Amino acid sequence: MKSVRLMHALCRRVKHTSLARRIVVEQRRQYAEKCDSVIKGVVVGVYAKEGDRQPRMTPSGEKFDDRVQGKVTDLIRETGLSGQLGKGRVFMNVDAEFRAVAVVGVGQEGAGFNDLEMIDEGMENARVAAGVGARALQMQGCTDVFVESMEYAEQAAEGSALAVWRYNTN
Repeated sequence: MKSVRLMHALCRRVKHTSLARRIVVEQRRQYAEKCDSVIKGVVVGVYAKEGDRQPRMTPSGEKFDDRVQGKVTDLIRETGLSGQLGKGRVFMNVDAEFRAVAVVGVGQEGAGFNDLEMIDEGMENARVAAGVGARALQMQGCTDVFVESMEYAEQAAEGSALAVWRYNTN
């Protein structure tokens, strides 16, 4: 009971002021119970649609979607997100822990090594998608950005780190 009173006292201050006629006026200010300066965001990947098949989320993205009872899948369907590489959207207040969720296209599922260009396109797609999502969340004011692996964890981490890096001379 004492902790409830203490929280109530911390969250609310009562200020009494007297006017010229000695009438006491009560002013109340409500303060938030939890004042976090940390704003969390998460980047989730979605594969491009192939033919008449709808875009499909990455395995980690599907786990996050299960956590939020399918809200991300519904938002992808409603907004018409195609899963094209580097194209995405930021959705706010989907999850209680994360204020913003960036859903970014990873390109075609199963992209592999390209012999002509000597590059692994799956890894490059993960770099691009993670970078686009992390930068979009940074522009929304997120201070903590979590990036899912998109099947290439090291490349996703590299892409997001390079995208949010800023050079400050002072």
